[in-house]
Amino acid sequence: MLFPKKITLASLLLLGLSAAFNIADVETDEGVLVLTDANFDDVLQSTSHLLVEFYAPWCGHCQQLAPEYAKAAQSLAASGGGAIRLAKVDATVHNGLAERFQVQGFPTLHWFKHGARQDYTGGRNEESIVQWVVKHSGPPSVSVATCQEVKERASGDKLALAYIGDLGQKDFTVFMSVAENPTIGEKYQFYHTADFEGCGGQFGTDSPSLVLFRNFDTSPVLYSGSIQDIDALLIWLQGQSVPTLIEFSEDYIEPIFGQRKLTLFLFRSNADNDFSQAFSEVAQELRGQLLFVTSGVTEGIQARLGDFMGIDEGQLPTFRILDAENDMRKYSMSANGATVESIKQFIEDFKQGKLSVHVKSQEIPEDDGRSLKTIVGKNFREKVLETENEVFIKFYAPWCGHCKSMAPTWESLAEEFRAVEGLVIADMDATANEPEGVDIKGFPSLKFYKNGVATDYEGGREFHQLRDFLKENSSAYQRHLAKGGNTHTEHSEEL
Repeated sequence: MLFPKKITLASLLLLGLSAAFNIADVETDEGVLVLTDANFDDVLQSTSHLLVEFYAPWCGHCQQLAPEYAKAAQSLAASGGGAIRLAKVDATVHNGLAERFQVQGFPTLHWFKHGARQDYTGGRNEESIVQWVVKHSGPPSVSVATCQEVKERASGDKLALAYIGDLGQKDFTVFMSVAENPTIGEKYQFYHTADFEGCGGQFGTDSPSLVLFRNFDTSPVLYSGSIQDIDALLIWLQGQSVPTLIEFSEDYIEPIFGQRKLTLFLFRSNADNDFSQAFSEVAQELRGQLLFVTSGVTEGIQARLGDFMGIDEGQLPTFRILDAENDMRKYSMSANGATVESIKQFIEDFKQGKLSVHVKSQEIPEDDGRSLKTIVGKNFREKVLETENEVFIKFYAPWCGHCKSMAPTWESLAEEFRAVEGLVIADMDATANEPEGVDIKGFPSLKFYKNGVATDYEGGREFHQLRDFLKENSSAYQRHLAKGGNTHTEHSEEL
């Protein structure tokens, strides 16, 4: 008998559907499932843990990710991680899926656990992809039998936190909530064991404890605070997640820029220079007060950091303090001949407010008599923030097409308003200069400064629209008109 005597039409349909779909029939590309509008839901229902990349064939970042993504898929298959699958969707072809999951850029990666979706927040190489999906496929903390097993497992992790003690206590509940915390949980692996007898003596504790394992600096480290003071615990974990001395990489973008930590950078071309040892000694002595980071300026993410900090090879070696909490202000000192004492004095002078802000800047240009004034980083404070003049300034990038299109109009605006006393029309190449305290989100950006306070200009870019903005907002122009002064455009609506 093929079927039981009592069988419904619905159950027959279900049997037919399950027989019709087999995930083994789905096309793969180097181990990655190729999803379409037609097979997406079937694959999703058949896979408990699925990472999906939405990509565009022309996207450079997608092309860089592709080989790492494929290696991660193959690595998972080889290690027996068959319950975890990696898939991809060409979002330029399968628009329905792109709209359904609100894909705004490429690549976009989503993680589906038993059909529930969340954003993928891991890295973009094979190791970090595999680590992330494996971690997010299981419970937040792994139960292990013995202290020895905790140490063996943690030895392969960059960061691991272990709870040792009675699993029925409130301390363990707090520990599990930390393991589920997305801010901390992304960085750490978590383990727990009731083998207090085997672990307590090794770590010098006689009560339920947390032990930190890491592949840098001192390890393991016993947490000395109250486990139930979760705020203090989270702060401690954040601080312990970075080395005393950091070699800058993408792993440390979040601690430095995301968490806006005060940081001292040493930019150098050779890590063996004499001053590197002095820098290391200061890092050990002042750990916890600020982050200590070394970097080059010629390759990959370090080159982008150097560009952001306004440093090229000709300036090496050099120190920069980055005050990320205060408009990303930077403070500079040459590293040539640096000693432990001089580095510590540099930090102390910063704390006491004795240092001048260092800005990326071209040289101050000579006044050539032009109506349109050129501002650079070195004189931005003098000419814009501390002047009695009102300043209408355009921040541009030389490669920006919209900036190039607007340039003649901006030149004309400066020429027409040159007779207005107390009003300056200016521009700045924001790729070569760093305007203090200005967050430029796109090009061209227009800002009107009065008494050093900026107003973003968000109106149209036609001449008459710019003129009308000044007529409404510029006290200097209003005084000019009240005195009977004119500009050429008083008699003509358009140039």
